[in-house]
Amino acid sequence: MKFSIVLLVSFILAACSGAAVKPAKEQGYAVGGTVILKSQYLKPAPALTVYLPPDYKQSTNSYPVLYMFDGQNLDKWKLVPALNSLTEKGLLPGIIVVGIDHRGAKRIFDMTPTEGGEHGGGLPDYARFIVEEVKPYIDSHYRTQPDPKHTGVMGSSLGGLSSFYMLGWYPEIFGKAGVISPSFWWDDRQALKDAATVLKFSPGVKIYFDAGWREGGEEAYMIADIRDIYLKMKSLGFKDGANLHYYEDVNGSHNEDTWAKRLPMALLFLFSDYKPVYTNTSLALFPPKVGVGDVSHLIAAQTDTKGLMKKTIYPAVFTADPANKVSIDGKGGLKGLIAGTVKIALKDYGVSLPLDILAESRELVTVTVKVLSPVAVKSMKLEWVAMNEKKTNGSFALQLSADGKSGTAVLKKLKGLRLEASVSADGGMKGYSPKGEAVIKKIIFTADKETEITIGEWK
Repeated sequence: MKFSIVLLVSFILAACSGAAVKPAKEQGYAVGGTVILKSQYLKPAPALTVYLPPDYKQSTNSYPVLYMFDGQNLDKWKLVPALNSLTEKGLLPGIIVVGIDHRGAKRIFDMTPTEGGEHGGGLPDYARFIVEEVKPYIDSHYRTQPDPKHTGVMGSSLGGLSSFYMLGWYPEIFGKAGVISPSFWWDDRQALKDAATVLKFSPGVKIYFDAGWREGGEEAYMIADIRDIYLKMKSLGFKDGANLHYYEDVNGSHNEDTWAKRLPMALLFLFSDYKPVYTNTSLALFPPKVGVGDVSHLIAAQTDTKGLMKKTIYPAVFTADPANKVSIDGKGGLKGLIAGTVKIALKDYGVSLPLDILAESRELVTVTVKVLSPVAVKSMKLEWVAMNEKKTNGSFALQLSADGKSGTAVLKKLKGLRLEASVSADGGMKGYSPKGEAVIKKIIFTADKETEITIGEWK
């Protein structure tokens, strides 16, 4: 295959030369060059950044290769510091990393395997670009171990979705995949259907899965999706620790800072011979506060003796003592039933978590409304209409001040509720603003706060 190459380094080589860029003379991992290939599949083709191990120039060794999506973000992933740290500790053999840039506005199209709407479905061509054009170039210009056992792909979000599909589409090319915070929600969770049909995973492949509980709000939809895919892979014969790793990050958000913290685990599992010994088991709850009627989620995790690897125990069996204060489903969903203290235990692991069930829902937000009157009145009433899906209404008597010129109402409602409130006094007089307009106060229950209404006149 003939390539037209542009090498964007400190100097420019002739486009026809096809020569590889020599690695920089630096300690630790270094950028060996930035390459743009002329592609028959992607126009324009994304840039490639090649990271070479410390001993690449001095040795004659061949190296495994990891292809990573969203290459322009790898500095934020702290890729080089992670590689250097693991290598200096003797935990990770030298590997070549190829960062593949995304194409800006075309990212969603490029990194989605199916249409899933009007903006998706370009991954088949993006994958062909990597398999038929990028990999042959890398293998011919660098000393690589080109077999599937030593070739991996990794990405986050849509890059995680893409990595999962490429492992299943090209088992003869890729033997490892880092599937980080994957967008398995795409196209009505089509990945769950394709995992056992369209995608073909060779027996020897390794998959690293992880996601964060703070990626999809309190519903944590990404966790629900990745759990289902994880269980599907286990049903297909994947074994925890051998060729499958799974971790739920209780504090994980959907950004590069979070992924940078988990990257060393993915590298260790996929490319090293490190054998973690898990001894420390812990329980966490998300969200951490539970009131009567609230639902939170129990997460059981283990950390290895050196603190290098973490894994999640799922599914897990939990018990509660006393049992009547909470209910716990098979996925670790915990619902508060009765206020009080309860001990949650992880069956068979000897660890527990004390928990106080609050008398009120954690979702309650308190808004204190103060109404200022131009004259003394004998009574005030706040009348409201809820503007959410169910347009309920109600009223609330305000607590008057001693001089009758102000009134206060303390409202407790569920977070997210939107009200439109008016004020009346002395049995029916309506409140008007100093500008002569009927008072309609919009109140949104987002956080505890105080708000004020000034009445110009009553009539």
